[in-house]
Amino acid sequence: MSLNLTNAEQKRLAAANIKTAKVFGRYYLNNPEALSQLPPKATVFMKSDDDWVNQQNEKLAAKAEREGKTVIWFSEKDLKEKTIVISKPEFRPHWNPC
Repeated sequence: MSLNLTNAEQKRLAAANIKTAKVFGRYYLNNPEALSQLPPKATVFMKSDDDWVNQQNEKLAAKAEREGKTVIWFSEKDLKEKTIVISKPEFRPHWNPC
């Protein structure tokens, strides 16, 4: 699935998702025991303060779920409270990024 984004939009989304990878990676480096709770090959998204980024990631998450992948949504608050939402393809709770 193509999101049909301009080069500037692709860079914007990539920058937001790179930030996600850094935050998520830092969390698991500091909490290696939490890695055992993650399903193999899960697709991970971070809730953003940017509604546009959330909309694009929702589209990517929907595609991943149609492919049968487990999707994980988290925010920095979730990491602090250790409450990451893991959704299965058959049921995915909606979330409000605000």
